[in-house]
Amino acid sequence: MVIRSGVACLGLLCMVALLAGPTPAHAQGTRPMRTGGTRREAIPRHSAPDRMSQAAKSVGVVRCLPAVRRLSSLDLLGASRDDVVLNWDRQFPDASPFFGLMGVVEPRTGTHATTITAVPGPYGTCTVASERIAWAPESCARLARRELPGYRVAHLLPDMDVLSSASDVDSTVSLLRAGPGCLVIRKFVDFDWRAPHTRARELR
Repeated sequence: MVIRSGVACLGLLCMVALLAGPTPAHAQGTRPMRTGGTRREAIPRHSAPDRMSQAAKSVGVVRCLPAVRRLSSLDLLGASRDDVVLNWDRQFPDASPFFGLMGVVEPRTGTHATTITAVPGPYGTCTVASERIAWAPESCARLARRELPGYRVAHLLPDMDVLSSASDVDSTVSLLRAGPGCLVIRKFVDFDWRAPHTRARELR
């Protein structure tokens, strides 16, 4: 079963379960959505909603839908396949937190998982958080030198470092040494996210 007690599975195991077929008797307020198919372009010519946005909209998410669309569309650049799992409040879908998980296949880099959380806030704001979880077939030290030069390093555990940049205070990159490779978790949080058109109106 993909979901138990309202908690979604993560990573490659979740992708295997999703691609195997639908699952019965899902927990209240939780529904996996099988989408299949192949994306030919990073961004559709007619700006069609991505699968996560379609899923969020279908269950009643409105206020934070632009944030979900922004986060998911960025993560799907270059993807050839994706599937999603949702958690939401069936009684108050647009006034409660929304949780989404995407399994994404990229021909160049393989499979990764991305989580998206959107929580409605006051005055049209949303608190949003996203984590992209992927495994890299190289050492964490080499990856940090190649992709994250100049980042501050905090040694959280013997096999885990958290890197951050002063120019992007809302994001971190965690590197976990995992066998011959490195587990990379890129995290973004914004406690006061607003749709760009909303911000433009406030500046007038």
